Amino acid sequence: ASIAAFDEILSLTPTRTWRFIVVDVTVDQASAALPHVKRLIHPQKSKMDENIGLALWFAIRAKGHATLHGPQGLTHEGEYVSKARVALLGHGADELLGGYARHRAAYKCGKVESLSIELNLDMARLWIRNLGRDDRIISDSQREGRFPYLDEELMDFVSSAKLQHVMNLDYPPGEGDKMILRRTAMHLGLSTASQRAKCALQYGSRVSQLEEQLSRHAVNG
Repeated sequence: ASIAAFDEILSLTPTRTWRFIVVDVTVDQASAALPHVKRLIHPQKSKMDENIGLALWFAIRAKGHATLHGPQGLTHEGEYVSKARVALLGHGADELLGGYARHRAAYKCGKVESLSIELNLDMARLWIRNLGRDDRIISDSQREGRFPYLDEELMDFVSSAKLQHVMNLDYPPGEGDKMILRRTAMHLGLSTASQRAKCALQYGSRVSQLEEQLSRHAVNG
């Protein structure tokens, strides 16, 4: 997904140079990092929190194989660690714009009224379920997280709009969820990315598939 989105960005910005860092992690590396990640995400301690924390911790370090892409072509830089001090993150997009399966379930049960209740609940608990955990993960790499979807003006704008202008959960996943964001992406030329169905971080990174191996490593260790 990241490669496909990156290819679209390259096609839209042919005069700009971009660096793409591929972060590949072995089971041994994940196992070694897990105790540290558990301390960072405390008091959160569910398997889902561990998986998300582990994937985000490696991603935010931005340490991996880098390639430069620009007007002069492609250059392999080899192992690289990003010097960026700020990381842009998508927190709030799903909670604000109806990106979760539970939003679709709420809409199916009680239409707009139930959906509104579920959205408000998600926004009210975002700070305790996600932001504290992830802020500790991000700052561990001496970077600062920025959250464009939690900008107050954007949140006020979305909150004042009619739900059917923001999302339409009568449409299938990848179309009706986060509809306003998808149409904005389409307008900007990101046609493939705008139609991609949501895949949670712990699944997209495939860290959730390592659970059994990580548990076995912990026992053997």
